Amino acid sequence: MKYTRLPETADAKSPAGADIRFIMDGPAGNMIHSTVPASQINRATQHNTVSEFRLILEGQGQIWRKSGATEIIVDLKPGQF
Repeated sequence: MKYTRLPETADAKSPAGADIRFIMDGPAGNMIHSTVPASQINRATQHNTVSEFRLILEGQGQIWRKSGATEIIVDLKPGQF
């Protein structure tokens, strides 16, 4: 079994510009903690080989989503997946 703690400082920057901390990795995928500073607007990204899931821990914001011809903007709040 693997145990870890959230690193105090960022390990890297995501392609979208957020600070990321590596938490866990395994044969089927990994988990990161991503921090987006207040008022930051990240660049839109598309992943061709991975699935991405989000849990909002604190703060609020919006995310633009597009699938085929459908586009929506989702409000993000703590506790939302």
